[in-house]
Amino acid sequence: MILKESEIDSDAIESVLGKPYKEPGKWFTVTGSSYYFIKELITVNGESVLVWEDSKGIFQRLEKGLALYVNRSNYQRVILIPFDSITSLKLNVTKAESDQITLLELETTQYLGRFETNFHNYSSQAKYFVKMGFLLD
Repeated sequence: MILKESEIDSDAIESVLGKPYKEPGKWFTVTGSSYYFIKELITVNGESVLVWEDSKGIFQRLEKGLALYVNRSNYQRVILIPFDSITSLKLNVTKAESDQITLLELETTQYLGRFETNFHNYSSQAKYFVKMGFLLD
């Protein structure tokens, strides 16, 4: 499910994915990932979901899934991804030109996505997704 900017509110998100995740025993818990550059986001039928070129995204963990906040300038969309729809999640280090990057590949029953972030974020991002029960390749 994709929420347009005018549709984004906590009730719409929480009705599908539950409340923001709170790590047991901690007062404050970071529930968001690092920023990712969205390289590709398509439906399983091959239709583009990425509305804007050069978009960035951040994943927020909720009780029943991830909300992918997609931003470009002053525009925003939220893609709701229930945990039970995720079929594959891979986080790898790869070389791009003269720099190393972290590549996140996400497959769900509805979407396929490729996201890049800085290599220096790899360790924290691996921990972020492993804590949710994803075994990273």
